[in-house]
Amino acid sequence: MASENIIPAESGHWYKPDGTPMYEVPYKDPTKGMRKTTLSDARKMGLLPSVTTILGIIAKEGLMQWKLEQMLLACLTSTRLPDESEELWVQRIVKDSKDVSRSAADRGTRTHAAIDQWITSQEITDDEELFDALIVYIDWHRKYISDVIYTEVPFGCDAGYGGKCDLVANLKLGGRTAVIDLKTKTTKKGQKIVPYVEWGMQLAAYERGLILPEKCRLLNVVISTTEPNRIEVFDWTDSRDTLYRGFYQAFNLWRFLRDYDPTGLTARQNKLWKVYEK
Repeated sequence: MASENIIPAESGHWYKPDGTPMYEVPYKDPTKGMRKTTLSDARKMGLLPSVTTILGIIAKEGLMQWKLEQMLLACLTSTRLPDESEELWVQRIVKDSKDVSRSAADRGTRTHAAIDQWITSQEITDDEELFDALIVYIDWHRKYISDVIYTEVPFGCDAGYGGKCDLVANLKLGGRTAVIDLKTKTTKKGQKIVPYVEWGMQLAAYERGLILPEKCRLLNVVISTTEPNRIEVFDWTDSRDTLYRGFYQAFNLWRFLRDYDPTGLTARQNKLWKVYEK
């Protein structure tokens, strides 16, 4: 099966079987620096795909609808220049809409980094754009978290995948441990936040992959980037087994389409890496 012909160089987040992140690899020419790790690299090096890379196989209708809306808005606000060809105009519209998506993704990444910085060092970011989101998270954290066990912890597991969990912490209410994933989202006043089932699948996969000593609470903490002081929590705990089965079915499909089976790599990791590092 020639899956490389379908998706020639899938980039994503990849991990060594021991959990070490391998998001980038060096170019053959060392003067060029680093590049994103691809599926071809993973095959050669014996890397594990991240949970989010695996879940990327699932079509996300809500996300696609949002991207289409951004495309339409870019079209409505972009006047075709007098000497601009239709092809160049369309390319500019597509680029503008993608810039919005990249900006949203960048803000989410920066928000995660600001929260992690506060958790680990109690330092407040000087990025004013993130201040409201950080403060609402800090208020929530102080109210519900008793102590942090891990933050931004990478892992690899025998099931054949890896990842990086935002937070594992003990809760004040009930004393249970929780696996927590943070989400940032644009919201509108009076409009309900509808969680994606993939969020729950991600948490169930993290819990299994981290091999925690007890069954944990699985929580998404969603922070609005457009409404100050809005934060909502979604609890997937009671559906953990169903969610993990769903995740593993997605993993089966991912392995089929990518023609790559990373399960069991932990047992072979020393041999693979001795060959690679020579």
